[in-house]
Amino acid sequence: MLTLKLSFKNMNSIELHNRKFNLFIDANSIQNAIDNVANDISRDYKDRNPVFLGVLNGSFLFTADVVRRFEGNCEVNFIRLASYQGTDSTGTIKEVMGLNENIKNRDVLILEDIVDSGNTLEYIIEVLRSHKPRSLKVATFLFKPKAYLKD
Repeated sequence: MLTLKLSFKNMNSIELHNRKFNLFIDANSIQNAIDNVANDISRDYKDRNPVFLGVLNGSFLFTADVVRRFEGNCEVNFIRLASYQGTDSTGTIKEVMGLNENIKNRDVLILEDIVDSGNTLEYIIEVLRSHKPRSLKVATFLFKPKAYLKD
């Protein structure tokens, strides 16, 4: 089991796994961005009942924020994959907790925290497409500019 020890010495930095991280995006900017994403999703899925699929562990807060702001009916599910060991990518993807809901002919929206290399997301999309959803889209909290995504 992985236990995270967080140390909040001030509101401008955080320590995690003996590494210090400085504030990069302020709370208001984050909330505005989430509001904009949720508004777009509410518009795109108006009068539909999408399945929001959060990718654990990282996206659980992003998923909760989006779902709280979503204006309509929806279902929420989570999957969990492992591709990191500590803070380093292993290059392989292991399914820890898979999809436990029938998504055939459903509108599915993957909610991801960070798209880095794009490998995990590509894997998820391939697996989900085999379940034949009506539509499959992705919303991510952070997208690294050099991330790779297939069309």
